[in-house]
Amino acid sequence: MFEYKKVLKEVERLESMIDVIENSKDNSGYRVQISYCNGKLYSEGSDEYLVDIYVIDDYQSYSKQGKQIELVNISNHELEEKLPCKVYGDPIQSKGVIKSIKFNKEAILEELKENEKYIVNTKLGIIEKPIGENKIISKSIIPNNIEVYFSDYTSKECIENMLMVKNEITEEFGMNPSYFDVSVQRGKLNPYMKKGKTNLYLRRDVEKFIKQLDH
Repeated sequence: MFEYKKVLKEVERLESMIDVIENSKDNSGYRVQISYCNGKLYSEGSDEYLVDIYVIDDYQSYSKQGKQIELVNISNHELEEKLPCKVYGDPIQSKGVIKSIKFNKEAILEELKENEKYIVNTKLGIIEKPIGENKIISKSIIPNNIEVYFSDYTSKECIENMLMVKNEITEEFGMNPSYFDVSVQRGKLNPYMKKGKTNLYLRRDVEKFIKQLDH
């Protein structure tokens, strides 16, 4: 119960951070950091670089005074807080200017409520839920429901960003790859489309499939 109340406060804090981004004047309330990953630690990653978004945690108190924050010769600030989210679009081409944010607060609260006794991390809303005797599903609820867009998306691009491949599904939902293959063969989860030899699955279909496993 304590962890649940704590994560609810975190959701409210994140909502205020998103409000800062959506209403900050001259891009002064947030910073976009791009990190190129050349070490072996990131060798299996598919992205050329990582994107992190930081928000001035105390920005609103400055803006209420009619002031605007300006950091001179500083790349980091002790008041900054990292926004847990998924990033879409090209932050380099947009020069770090965020076009829009999708904050699915209702879905976050609903999923946290359903899994309140399984919460193990209140910053990201991570749950670890036992499935059967020898299996645990680990899932980050908060980052999966905050989407940051650096460009305007067409309906086709929106669909593409909701698609998942097998390894993404098994890693995010802690599913055994062999079990996933059997489920697909039995028609419990059907691909949305095929790209070359790779099956692509809609996120909403995957999440519906995962929920059915819980019952």
